[in-house]
Amino acid sequence: IHLTLQFIGDTKPGDIARVIESVDRACAAIPRFTLTFARLRTFPLDGTPRLIAATTDAPSPLLELHRRLATRLSKASSRWQDDRFVPHVTLCRLGSTRPHIDEPLEPFRWEVGSVLLMANDLHPSGSEHREIARVDLIPSTS
Repeated sequence: IHLTLQFIGDTKPGDIARVIESVDRACAAIPRFTLTFARLRTFPLDGTPRLIAATTDAPSPLLELHRRLATRLSKASSRWQDDRFVPHVTLCRLGSTRPHIDEPLEPFRWEVGSVLLMANDLHPSGSEHREIARVDLIPSTS
């Protein structure tokens, strides 16, 4: 499972090194943190639901990391998208129209220790995700 912090869209091969550097710098001095998931929701929040996700709280290290990535990646990629950030983990994609869901979950926690830059290659049979780079967050002092 993964939590998308920032979607940057199509990126030219020549821009990948700059994107990796942006991710590395954005992660500097960000401590490891814990997410708590407590709701099951459909996305997008308005319009036709396309996926079901578990939404999480937004601890300060997550929000700071998202802010840094959004700032840096807007400069590293001309296709960067500035969308509303709702921290969530996609559980499934919906193939047909479904009603909106917004229900409580039995809370569960997820430890976040690294940030991965991923490539998503679309094929007729579905998506293929590949890791491009990994940046470890610093150990928490608490």
